Amino acid sequence: MKEWIEVSFGHGISRHFLTPYNEKLRAHPLEEIASEWTSERVVNPDFDAIVAGALTPHDFRDYPNAVVSYPAKGGFWNLYEGFLPRVGGRLRRGTVRSVDLGRRVVVTEDGERIPYDHLISTMPLDELVVAAEDAPASCREAAAALRHSSLHLVNLVVDRPRLTEMQRVYVADPDVPFHKLVVNSNSSPSLRALPCTGIQAEISWSPHKHVAREGLEHRVLEALHRMGILERDDHVLDLNVVSIDYAYPVYTAEPAAARSHLLETLEGLGVSCAGRFGEWLYVNSDDAVLRGKLRAEALAPRPVAAPTAS
Repeated sequence: MKEWIEVSFGHGISRHFLTPYNEKLRAHPLEEIASEWTSERVVNPDFDAIVAGALTPHDFRDYPNAVVSYPAKGGFWNLYEGFLPRVGGRLRRGTVRSVDLGRRVVVTEDGERIPYDHLISTMPLDELVVAAEDAPASCREAAAALRHSSLHLVNLVVDRPRLTEMQRVYVADPDVPFHKLVVNSNSSPSLRALPCTGIQAEISWSPHKHVAREGLEHRVLEALHRMGILERDDHVLDLNVVSIDYAYPVYTAEPAAARSHLLETLEGLGVSCAGRFGEWLYVNSDDAVLRGKLRAEALAPRPVAAPTAS
């Protein structure tokens, strides 16, 4: 990936932004990351478009994430509330303890045994293989080759509206702990009208990039002050740190072959995988939901009627 950045964008853009930014985001050596996946996540430069954008205001929208939908009211989770009436009483919560591929039974942590004809799994591929005690040895070897990065999320609420007009801030500076700020308070008119602002800072980590969690929120606050996003007299109403083990799949040469082997073998054993870590595929949440829907439609082509309210 490092070579691809240099060849595609030149030494200046590489040195000042794309290389240090991706080193922070990927949390793995860029020399080990394959470049094939970049066509779907990174816009390839076009010389004429670069010149036009430098000389005149240019609203560039020729890329997959140019338009992003957000609920008119509430937060991102409101998008998924629409599923609940169709799920009805079929929703169960629990942790999967084991999967018996031969008998086609899922066992939960509390001992419940759930038989299935065909399983759609959104579990991380490597955890699924660990849970499946009768998985072939080749699957265990392939799962061990998968790589991913993790995230610390520093969330804060500031007692001041409209701190910034920005919605996303991408930071390459190695002296700033986070690689991205998410200001979802600017995502809808209803959120912008609130008397406070919510900010989330993303900090990637992995065995290749250690990040101390202790004191992380204070380092983030200090960086926000240096960047001018927060003022020294701003009052922080709430502050916490959430750690997510599975954040981003990391594509090195070895996991590409491992992923294909796992998906094909598991499909033959009655397990369809869907989602970012279910397929070990760098997709956004809307695409992950769509891929799960497509898996379900392939198994049950006829629409399932929504349960009626009693």
